[in-house]
Amino acid sequence: MIQHRNENAKGVHSLQGGNQVLNSDPSGSDALYAAGMHGAPSSQQLTDQALATQSELFKSYSEANRLYLNVTNRMLWFEFGGNRIGQLMIEGPDAEEFPKWRLIAKLRGEFPCHFTLVYINGGAVGSPEIETHKDVDTWFLLGGMGNNCQQYVNKNIVNKAAMLQEKSFFSAVSAKGGRAIYTFGGYENIEKVQLKGCEYYSIQEDKWYINEGI
Repeated sequence: MIQHRNENAKGVHSLQGGNQVLNSDPSGSDALYAAGMHGAPSSQQLTDQALATQSELFKSYSEANRLYLNVTNRMLWFEFGGNRIGQLMIEGPDAEEFPKWRLIAKLRGEFPCHFTLVYINGGAVGSPEIETHKDVDTWFLLGGMGNNCQQYVNKNIVNKAAMLQEKSFFSAVSAKGGRAIYTFGGYENIEKVQLKGCEYYSIQEDKWYINEGI
């Protein structure tokens, strides 16, 4: 390959060799490319900056509104249509170096299929106002095949007031310091329709309420 320098009419120096042309004109496209590489931020840098900005905004919002992360140091698994209960310890003195699911109990009957599992916490970790009443750190199994409402507490399954309607595949969350559960939408298996209602369960009253059309 023979390379040689030439100068065009604008006095621009180019290095030519075969099919390669390296334009040394500071006003040319390669100069702009170089500026993008060394001066202007890259797309990855812009993405990182956007994520950092979003992170700061969320942190500011969470601190201003006392929004904290809802976590527990253990996870429970209840077998759909079966009777086994498993546990995975994430943190704490019982946690393993390589956490594994462990069988901890068996139900004398069978759990329903497609229920929604809700962990009851007394307030999110980091919150200065965590509740400590008897329902904190228990679990509710809601809906599925039937209008089930069961509470797992002290290694026992306790039947509670039935849900107002049979439904499955719905979202649910613990609220109000572990004194209430809200459910959202779901699927009604008898009429084969999607639901748009929101149900509210008072744990202390053991009673369900409903709001239609939310």
